Amino acid sequence: MPANSLPILVISLGGSVIADGANLRMDFLNQFAEVIASLQNKNRIVIVTGGGPIAKSYISSLRQVSSNELMLDFVGIKATELNALAMQSILDAHGVNARVCGDFDSLAYLLNTVSKVVILHGMFPGITTDADAVLACEAVGAKSMVNISKSAFVYSKPPEEHGAKKLNVISHKELVELANKYDTREAKSSFIFDSVACKLASRSNITILFTDDNIKNISRALKGQRHYGTVVKN
Repeated sequence: MPANSLPILVISLGGSVIADGANLRMDFLNQFAEVIASLQNKNRIVIVTGGGPIAKSYISSLRQVSSNELMLDFVGIKATELNALAMQSILDAHGVNARVCGDFDSLAYLLNTVSKVVILHGMFPGITTDADAVLACEAVGAKSMVNISKSAFVYSKPPEEHGAKKLNVISHKELVELANKYDTREAKSSFIFDSVACKLASRSNITILFTDDNIKNISRALKGQRHYGTVVKN
């Protein structure tokens, strides 16, 4: 099958699973790279890297001297680029020829002609890399994506609050309502999927599979098998 006709997998790889503090989570990232290596012959793959603890640390420190949310967003974007380059190095060690990309025009070209694995970092202030991942789905025609973070579930309210319930299957409308309620739109706000991403996924009817960092669970989700986590679909 020609490379440009292979199915496309889009993955939002949360920064919280990429690093703990200033240290990369090498055990997890090596296992993740092995999963990608096992899938690359039969799929085209887009991995969107979040900023994680580095972004959070820098932004938290800079809030002591600045209230400029636009500038803080750009700091977070640079952290996502750093994580993209780290992910590229790890994939390369596992025999995966991945390219790092920072715009949607290059994404489609790279995916169809240069490499079957492309790593996308943050691009736009005001949104998270979750929204970038949904936009990537729209750009390349993917109808589903896998969101990897520390939590496999969307909750009815912040999970630390009393009475919060895990949601197994919800609609896009329900996800948008939760995001509108709990996503503050400040740099490094902590709702599992930002409100812009939720609305973009709804308009294009993109199925979202949420999973934690359990590597077997991730593998099942990427293969379209039943997995442990919330599914958002209409």
